[in-house]
Amino acid sequence: MDEVDNELKTILNSIKRNKKLVGFFTLGTIFLGTLFAFTAKPVWEATFQIVLNVEDEENKLPTNNLPANLQNFIGTRSGSELKTQVQILQSTSILKPIFDYIVDEKEKKEGKLIDLKYNNWKKKNIKVKLIEETKVLDFKLRGNHKDIIMNAINKVSEEYQIYSRNKKEEELNKYLEYLDNQIMIYRNSSLQSLSDAQEYGINNNLNAITGELNFDLNLNPYFNTDLVRAEATNNIRELKEKIKQLRKIQDLSTPAPLTTLYPLIIETNLYLTYQNIEKNLINKKIKYKPNDIAIKLLREQKKALLSSLKEMTLSGLNAQLIEAETKKNSSTRPKNIIKKYNELIRKSYRDNQTLNNLEDSRTIYALEKANQKDLWKLISIPELSDEPVYPEKSKIIFLSLILGLLLGSSVALVSDERSNIIYSFDELKKLIPYKYLFEINNFNNLEDLLIILEKYIFNDPKNDEIEFFLIGSFNEQIRNNLETKFNDLFDNKKIIFNNSTISRNINAQHLLITGTAILKRKQLNYAIKNFNLQDLNLVGWINIK
Repeated sequence: MDEVDNELKTILNSIKRNKKLVGFFTLGTIFLGTLFAFTAKPVWEATFQIVLNVEDEENKLPTNNLPANLQNFIGTRSGSELKTQVQILQSTSILKPIFDYIVDEKEKKEGKLIDLKYNNWKKKNIKVKLIEETKVLDFKLRGNHKDIIMNAINKVSEEYQIYSRNKKEEELNKYLEYLDNQIMIYRNSSLQSLSDAQEYGINNNLNAITGELNFDLNLNPYFNTDLVRAEATNNIRELKEKIKQLRKIQDLSTPAPLTTLYPLIIETNLYLTYQNIEKNLINKKIKYKPNDIAIKLLREQKKALLSSLKEMTLSGLNAQLIEAETKKNSSTRPKNIIKKYNELIRKSYRDNQTLNNLEDSRTIYALEKANQKDLWKLISIPELSDEPVYPEKSKIIFLSLILGLLLGSSVALVSDERSNIIYSFDELKKLIPYKYLFEINNFNNLEDLLIILEKYIFNDPKNDEIEFFLIGSFNEQIRNNLETKFNDLFDNKKIIFNNSTISRNINAQHLLITGTAILKRKQLNYAIKNFNLQDLNLVGWINIK
């Protein structure tokens, strides 16, 4: 931290010493910046915004039941529609005609050829940005001529609308064409797989178990012989129990027990005849006495019909029993036949499901094409900025000020470095190999110097001569003050002030007097070298501030 403070202090002192130089560069750059700000060609900015309607695009038909190749093909339609629209607005198809228009108009207006490359123009003057966490797309176009820029951005808006509509219609046509081809393929495949399964079932007498192969293909059928056999066995058991109960019935007064055992009987003509006789009997009982011949006749007919219904019920149950026993016996087939039959059924199911999904997909895409909506909505009309976006005068002038200060400060530091003069006390203290004793400040603290020197000089009574080496560019006034003050201070000592580095008395006690801003590094190195050659043992050094 101290090193940083010292470096900062050094820089500030350098600026302070060279304030005229720093001021010259600062004022110069401000002048040039101001001149540029008020003479540069103004740049105008036109903009418009669109909001992207991508919800419908994201709610696409599920393709889980389609073959992998179809999923991949239709899946290419998904992805980031937002990023797609950004790329469309940045595409050469949209922007190249706009570039050509701007170049032509500028050449007409300025009366000279414009040497401008498309990629450089696009990079410098076009900005397309998707506003964060929104579906709003912001488009900006810059240029030097307001009328050209406004016409150009209107053209961008028009070109984008036309291109995006055509692009979507082209995409839908591609999907529909592909789906039509696939529907034709899978329709033929579905019919063939159904025919194969039916033919195999007939040849192996499996229709006795499953009936005709007119099952609901949306239910993924699967023929399980064990399941069929178990169901047939349970059915046989139930039918035998029903026949046993039927035979126990002796006197029937109503057909209710028969309809419970054999519900199909209510659909027969005999049962309808019984119901009509029952109604007539009820009506006759209202009009006639119980022993009337008409009532007796109806009762005899009712009894005969109940007997016939019982026989019909028994016949029906026996027929169902025979059918169940036949299905049970027929369900016994070699495993390879059953396995093959299952494979044919499953293939027919898969083909039919795929065909249904393809037809559903085509219907949805056809409806989407018929009711085609734009993927975007213009939420702001193209408009021009009220003021030029470039040059920003206040910003340029401010940056010129900063640049001038930096440039002036750099030149000042370089100037100080090239002068070879030591301005830092810390550097001076580091370069001088002798003990630092004291700092003289305006010659008001010399009494303190006397106290310090008593430790190093006055304790040697044999040597009453002191030689001060003045190293650096001392002016005459400072030199005279030093001689006067030191002679008064050391009245019992002989004082020698030496401006050279060659000692006049090598037996004297020697001290070095120097200071920052008056001493060059070369001078100091030369003095120290000479002191060493003379074997001078300097007591220390004093800094003149």
